[in-house]
Amino acid sequence: MPCHVPRAVLDITIMALGVPKPISVVHISLALLGATTTCWTIWLNRNDFIFERKSFFSHVHVTLATTHWLHTWAVLQRPQHQALVLEASQRLGKVATDFFTWIHGWRSSHRIGCY
Repeated sequence: MPCHVPRAVLDITIMALGVPKPISVVHISLALLGATTTCWTIWLNRNDFIFERKSFFSHVHVTLATTHWLHTWAVLQRPQHQALVLEASQRLGKVATDFFTWIHGWRSSHRIGCY
């Protein structure tokens, strides 16, 4: 996987979360969740590249897979943080959709199963 993909996904994730530098334990734990989710997505894509011989992963694919994992892992968070994680997941999907539509002319209406 090219090195610019993780950086682009991380930049989009930071933009979507819209939080400044972490200033509390809650912010740090949520930032770590975002970083862990992004790393997990990149790891799964890397495994597909190596073991399944899949050769193409776009920024869109990685970013939307990250939103999927954030959405899925929201139930594992403390009850008071679940809504925030779900909101961040939806916001990340919206920012990615808007960003890739604007930059690359990608049309989100062609995607199946959006939530």
